[in-house]
Order: sequence, then C-alpha cells, then structure tokens
Amino acid sequence: MTPQSVGLSGSQLTIGKLSGRRGLKEKLHTLGHDVDGEALDSVYAQVIALADAKKEVTDADLLAVLEQRAAAAPGTISLAGWSVTSSHGGRAMGMVSLGIGDQSRSVEANGNGPVDALYGAIDQALESVLGWKPILDEYEIKAVSAGEDAQGQVVVRVRRSTENAADAFVATGHGLSTNIIEASVAAYLAGAEKLQQDAVTKAAILEVARASGEAPEKVEKLP
Repeated sequence: MTPQSVGLSGSQLTIGKLSGRRGLKEKLHTLGHDVDGEALDSVYAQVIALADAKKEVTDADLLAVLEQRAAAAPGTISLAGWSVTSSHGGRAMGMVSLGIGDQSRSVEANGNGPVDALYGAIDQALESVLGWKPILDEYEIKAVSAGEDAQGQVVVRVRRSTENAADAFVATGHGLSTNIIEASVAAYLAGAEKLQQDAVTKAAILEVARASGEAPEKVEKLP
C-alpha cells in the first residue's frame, strides 16, 4: 500500500526518542540535508536528547539543530557546568565553570535575573584569562516551534570589551535548547568563542607584519 492509495501525498516520519539512525537519516534527506558517519551520530544523540525533553521533534526542530551545528566554532572555550538561583524581585546568583584553553575557572556573580547573573559570571571568568570580556550589543529569543515544550533559540551579538571603535569586530552566537537559560548561555559562549578566534587570528597577522616590518596600524584595520 502506498501513501497515495489512501489519499496522502507522501510518507511522513515522526521523530521521537525511539527513532533509529536510519529513520533520522531519511528524514534529514527529505529536508534537503544528507548527513552520514560521525556527523549523523552527533545529530542523532542531540535529537534523542531533545525527544526526551519534548513530546515530538518537528521539522523546524531538526533544521534548527543542523543550523546550530553549522554555526558552531572550534572550541577554545568549553562549558563544564552552570547553576542559577533566582527569587522574587529579580535578583539572581549565577555560577559557571569554564574551560578556557588549558585553564579552568569557576565564578559566581549576582545579576538582575538569571541570564544577567550567568553572563556576569562568564564575563569575570573570561576576563581573568583572556584580558577581555564580551560586551552584549543584541539579545534575541525566538521560538523554533509551537507548544509549551518548544525549543528556544537565542541569538546574541557581542564584541570584545577592549575594542570600542565603530568598526570593531562583532560576533554572532546562537544557542538552542528547550531551556531558555541554557540556550542563552550557549549563545553567549558561542559568540565569545568567535571573538577569541578573531583575536588569535589578528595577533598572528600582527606578529607576521612586525617580523616583515609592516606598520602595525595597517594590520589593526584588517576586517
């Protein structure tokens, strides 16, 4: 029996926590993405974890997972854990544990709400190792799909605290989770990672320029 014989235009595959890799691969293919090998294993693990938190994983959820993976930067900054407490009146205490290069930092900070407290803790941890902290220029929350258990996607735009010029590099970070606080932390760290990669690249270019006798001010204007 074909889907067309009962009035359907085609097959529909619902992804849940009992779905297999083959079913996920076929579903991704119908969405225009061919994923194999280790990449499929990684996406599968993320989707199954999402299915444990949601009743149903939608097409929009799957596309958001793939978009999140595509936007991920190499990991110099890693998150070991976080916790936050918040009370009536908006005040909160946040704690983060980060790996920054070969160093570890665990920091607590107060804030006006859980996200502000966690961002403050991240700022202190990064500044103690890297010498700068992210400056938040934009923060946006979007619902990926409908329903109370929908994934939330957080998008932030950040720049280094040591760069205040109008042409300073601004990085975009994305976070995705059914927990909006977790998505907020992931987005902020993704943006910070891109800032660090930019700083490392510019430092390497500057070192080469100095060795060749090129004026440093020319290098500082590089995009």
